[in-house]
Formats: sequence, C-alpha cells, structure tokens
Amino acid sequence: MNNIKKEKLDPVLYEKMEAEYRRPTSELVKFQQTISERGNYIVRKIAKEFGVDLNWWDFQEETSGFEFPSEEYVGFTGEAGKKWFGNTSAIIDKEGNEIGLADCFPKRWLWEDFEDELTQGKEKFIEQEKKTKERLKLAKQLDEDKNRKLRKEARAKLNSKERKALGL
Repeated sequence: MNNIKKEKLDPVLYEKMEAEYRRPTSELVKFQQTISERGNYIVRKIAKEFGVDLNWWDFQEETSGFEFPSEEYVGFTGEAGKKWFGNTSAIIDKEGNEIGLADCFPKRWLWEDFEDELTQGKEKFIEQEKKTKERLKLAKQLDEDKNRKLRKEARAKLNSKERKALGL
C-alpha cells in the first residue's frame, strides 16, 4: 500500500480537463445528429419519389450514426407499410450510372443537392427500361420473322410427299 499515491486532484484542473474531454465528443455527437437528420431527409425523399409508405428506417450497422460510412454508398434498412422498394427503385445518376436505391444512396448526397438528380434520374431509368423493352421486342420480332422465312424456304424445298409426311 506504500506505492499508492494519496495525492488529491485539483478540482479546477479536473473541471477544465472534463470540459476539454466533452467538447469534441459533443461536437461529434452534434455532427452525427446532423448526418442522421440529413440521412432521414434523403431516405424519406427517396421513399416518397417511389411511392413507398416508410414506417421507419435506420442506417445499416456499418454506417450507423456513430461511424462514418467509408463506402461510396450509405446503406439503410427499414420497414414500409404495403410496399417496400422494388427492382424498379433505381435511377440513372448524373454520371450516367444506374443506381438501385432500395437499400442505399450515394454518400455524396449527404452534402450535395440531390433532389433534381433523384427525380430526373428516375425518369431517365424509366425511359431506359422502355427502350430496352422495345429493343427486346424488336429483336424477338426479327427472330420470329427469320424463323418464318426459314420455314417457308424449307417447305419450298420439300416435294409434296415430304410435306405430306411432315403434316405440312
């Protein structure tokens, strides 16, 4: 017990050190709150844009309010009323990339105005999907036309006995 110091703490120094210790912590907590509020605005704006009645949401564990997201996207999870985000909850962002917004959003939206990008990006995605469907439909039609032409050419090469045997 002889090695234990009995020296009393200086109360003024204690209060000063406590204030120093708490200042960065309170600034960090305030900034984390700001991140949470901005995230809430972003996620609810996405939900509204896609017609999702969001009951609640939260950052995914690795991007909680106590940690800064290190990835390009901020993940979230939540629960909706009748409908959650579907496969069509996507946009074409301002760089031309397709982004699914069912469980994440670009981290840059925390500090950028994103509302126009969200609305216009949704429209671009819908237009891209329409064009893709049209191209597929056209390709299918061309394929059917080729097959019809091939069958017609094949029939023309058959004599009457061969056509009868094939039930043509």
